[in-house]
Amino acid sequence: MLSRHDLEYSISNLYKMKEDDKIVFSNEDLGKVNIVCRLAKWYCITTCKFSNMATDLTLGLTLNSPLIMMYFQLKGNAMFESRDTHRMAEQLHSLNHLYDYNFLFHVSKNSEDEYLCIKFDPALLLEHLNDIGTDNPLVQFCEQKKPFITLHQPMQISPHIYRTLYD
Repeated sequence: MLSRHDLEYSISNLYKMKEDDKIVFSNEDLGKVNIVCRLAKWYCITTCKFSNMATDLTLGLTLNSPLIMMYFQLKGNAMFESRDTHRMAEQLHSLNHLYDYNFLFHVSKNSEDEYLCIKFDPALLLEHLNDIGTDNPLVQFCEQKKPFITLHQPMQISPHIYRTLYD
């Protein structure tokens, strides 16, 4: 039987992988987890559902390369911890440009959480969009040298985006 530590380790490693993968797990002693990562050339889409968790989980999420991350908290609450603690309530989203990614992500006991995370490699995104000029705001955002983090001030997901995410 999979232990809590094994589950945390498996999920944490999933975030480091650069390939399609999934974890589908259901155990009445721990709860239900459904995570799917779909990788394309320059982005990765991760959908995740946690339900009926019998214990708190702490996931070490680490990447040592730059990324742009769009995070959508669709159901439940999320807590990210690094130097600061960031909480995201249901139907909030954030946009972040990070040069490395080192968070503890907490899943609370008895929670029902669902989120969508889209991660972009800025260099590969620019390579994909090679025909736009350097004065384009997207190019400037990808090339900026300072981190851009909105986890501390997430915004409400608009009804149109929310519907689109479920279509």
